[in-house]
Amino acid sequence: MANLAEALAKAGRSLGEGGPKPVAKAGKMDHPLMTVLVIEDDANVLTFIDRVLSQRGHTVLAAEDPDHARFVLAEHGTEPDLLLVDIVLPGSNGLDYARAAKASNPALKIVFMTGLVHRSPSVLRSGLGPVLHKPFTVDELFKTIDSI
Repeated sequence: MANLAEALAKAGRSLGEGGPKPVAKAGKMDHPLMTVLVIEDDANVLTFIDRVLSQRGHTVLAAEDPDHARFVLAEHGTEPDLLLVDIVLPGSNGLDYARAAKASNPALKIVFMTGLVHRSPSVLRSGLGPVLHKPFTVDELFKTIDSI
């Protein structure tokens, strides 16, 4: 526990820290820091997103499907600020999960991801959030997140 406390102290945070979300310092980053729930069944894509968002200062809650996401959220104990969800998941649907998540948390921001371009129109019509087409770059990810 001491090592975790020391690492958090070096990062300017503490155990059990609450309150408003900090804003990254101007210069390298100039965006609000968020808790981001990422639901993606491709382990490589999930790892990539986790890494780049964490490096940007966001708290990332990574899940491979909606059931795993529910577990991760229960363990974390707070609502995410942003849901980044794949549209097509094995045995599930990212759009349905997003609708339910938005109903329980109206302030939730949502960004959909897909490698299947033909899936975008119905999601766009939902009005819940933009669609990020895979493969995407770090800049495209940040630009999309920053635009909502």
